[in-house]
Amino acid sequence: MKSLRFGAMVLALPFGLALLLAQSTVTLSPAASPGTGEPGVTNIIVTGYGFPSGSIPPANVTVTLQPSKAGAGPSGTTQANAVQPLFGGTQRVTFTVPVSIAVVRPTSYLVSLSGSTSTGAVFSSGNNASLSITPAAQVSIFPTSGAGGTVQVTITGYYTSFLQGSTEANFGPGISVGGAPPGEWGPVTVVNNSDSSATAQLVIGIPAVLGKRTVTIATGTEEASPASGFTINAQYSTLYNFTGGASSGSNPKRALVFGSDDVLYGTAVAGGSSGDGIAFSYTLCSSCSPFAILHTFTGFPGDGSAPDGSFAIGSTGTMYGATGSGGSQPPAGDGTVFSMTPPVVSGGAWTETVLYSFAGSPNDG
Repeated sequence: MKSLRFGAMVLALPFGLALLLAQSTVTLSPAASPGTGEPGVTNIIVTGYGFPSGSIPPANVTVTLQPSKAGAGPSGTTQANAVQPLFGGTQRVTFTVPVSIAVVRPTSYLVSLSGSTSTGAVFSSGNNASLSITPAAQVSIFPTSGAGGTVQVTITGYYTSFLQGSTEANFGPGISVGGAPPGEWGPVTVVNNSDSSATAQLVIGIPAVLGKRTVTIATGTEEASPASGFTINAQYSTLYNFTGGASSGSNPKRALVFGSDDVLYGTAVAGGSSGDGIAFSYTLCSSCSPFAILHTFTGFPGDGSAPDGSFAIGSTGTMYGATGSGGSQPPAGDGTVFSMTPPVVSGGAWTETVLYSFAGSPNDG
């Protein structure tokens, strides 16, 4: 109990109430440090003097954050992370901006403190420290897709804290970042010490599963993912360039087909030694001559001309196709249906046979 004297009367107060009446008023420094913070990421320091003597457990300190302008953002409270005595009644209080303070633009806030010492001496701040709270970090990347091989990606941050040597990126399975193993975190290069601009050197594995990956850019506890993600596309490369003339066809129009021997087969409308088109094969190999002319069409009257369409392959390996002109019908032929029979001996010649010559109007195609 503690006594208060009012004239001739003495009033006995409970100990806790006596401490409340003896509450200390703390004066805070005008601005928090750093002056800008991101919810859930940034540790903020507020320094004040006039704290009561004795140790102050961080769990005993409540930090209150209110927008400087009413309605500009949500209010919130959080506990201190640390309380460090400096000298006399001066203390340094550290806290993390709570994730509940979600804003859509940088917003000015006021920070105040209240709490008690380990022995129950209470205190509260008589003024506020200023703090600007930013939205959560956001990033965008360009390009947002790539095929197998090396790709440089530009990373642009918004409300980020990129730092050379600390900022890393993860582009998902099958993608190496900055020389790290595929799928692992790897370093990025911060551009001109900017806190919002960086580049990432990617190596996309071959083969790698096609499709979209989630991308994460991190600097310490600050993490952000672009909405676009990163997509691995199929890798395209030129296997063969048609040059026309006797040794090559020209104007291949239709899709190639895979034979049971894992060889690609197709036709070209023109080219070849007669200029009437060719049937050809392309073998996927690293130590052979992959392109071969299987048949050169000669046109009217004994053969078709201008083969157009993909082959249909029968169960025996014989291929079937059609030409847009040629055949036996004068004056120049109206097209044919033909077959290509594979050689009996590997490496031998294919045999082309005209199965039908179209007669044209009025009774045929």
